[in-house]
Amino acid sequence: MSIPPIHEFRPLAEALARARAEPLARYPATARRLREVAAGLSLTRGAPLAGVLAAAPDLTWLALHASNGFHRDAALRALPAPAHAFDLAALVSRLDDWVPEVSALAEAALARQAPLIAAPVIADVLLARMRRVEGGVRMSNDGYRRWLALIDREDVRAELVQRLRHERGAGVRWVFLRVMEDPRLDPALPRLVREAAHPSIRASALWWLVSGQVSYLGWGREWVPGRGLQQVPRRRPLSLSVDPAAVIEAAAGDRCSAVRKVAAEMLRTYAASHPQAARALALRLAADRNRGVRERADWFLAPRPGAPGVREERTA
Repeated sequence: MSIPPIHEFRPLAEALARARAEPLARYPATARRLREVAAGLSLTRGAPLAGVLAAAPDLTWLALHASNGFHRDAALRALPAPAHAFDLAALVSRLDDWVPEVSALAEAALARQAPLIAAPVIADVLLARMRRVEGGVRMSNDGYRRWLALIDREDVRAELVQRLRHERGAGVRWVFLRVMEDPRLDPALPRLVREAAHPSIRASALWWLVSGQVSYLGWGREWVPGRGLQQVPRRRPLSLSVDPAAVIEAAAGDRCSAVRKVAAEMLRTYAASHPQAARALALRLAADRNRGVRERADWFLAPRPGAPGVREERTA
């Protein structure tokens, strides 16, 4: 059976290029459109798929979206290393394929190609697709280990820290809480509490640095009454020692009230090691423009039975 001329594949290649240009957050909808396009891989003419992919190797990524499991199987056997985040998203989505044999081939392909995948490509997929990938119900333990191996690379962790400094998207906090299961990311917290663009990352980093405990989302889900299967937060000790004065004093001047509220919440912890500095900071926060910050500072300053000293007058 003859292979159609290469120019006949141009519309398919153009459809793949358009899909790669789409925001990765829209991957499910983009993948559905490609599933329809993949039916046009000249298979109705009787051309063998292996020959089609040999004639136009880039279309392997298109065949990966085919509704026919045999076509996905053939694509995974010929798959090159993904150079685009969209292609890596397609590969890891096959870890949760409804055909077990396809899932096994995806695991083997990911193991084979993982060392060749650039760290920025992996970071793109983590930020856009991590929650969906880890929510897969058909992924095997081997598939999960292959997925974790991507995150475990030192260059990927470094790239992810850089992204967490700049990303503002809705899903970035979830990714942050998920990857903080790894204590090797703890040294980045002092930098993130100062530089992270997302206020919730700065607020969480502050809380953990002062309290000495890190809350994270571990792998797996538990049944929560009224909410169904949910990833339940877990805690671990912070793996580094930090002087709370350095971080809490800076955070008290943060532009976001959510971060300043955490600074006010942590005044009691701060006072355990720096009582005078904590009281001076509380007086400053008691004049904050945000009501929630003021209330927390007032609560700290209010005299209590058995507590030494009395409340100081605020300075003008």
